[in-house]
Amino acid sequence: MTVLNENNLKFLLDKGFKLKQYEDQGLVFYTKEIKDSHSLKKLITHHYEIQEDEEINTKGTSFIMEIQTTGENPQWLFTGEYEKLGILQDQNQFIEFIKKIEKVITIS
Repeated sequence: MTVLNENNLKFLLDKGFKLKQYEDQGLVFYTKEIKDSHSLKKLITHHYEIQEDEEINTKGTSFIMEIQTTGENPQWLFTGEYEKLGILQDQNQFIEFIKKIEKVITIS
């Protein structure tokens, strides 16, 4: 059984990740959801080829990053109109992905 590295757990908690239980699957994840329009537009532009004059509609869209409490199944996804899923290899790649996403969001 894989275990979430203690340093990675601290990093996730410091970044605002919260526990979320999927009762139908019996799984528990550390999850962070981004819903604000400004950040979503940057993330959508980063993950999709968007034309300069194309309007980005973020209504009903969110960006979720999550990893099981065991350190397994690291993933990210867009919900809504821009639905897309990405699976990462392991918890270390997940941490690097989060750092990359933070940079995307903070670039003005």
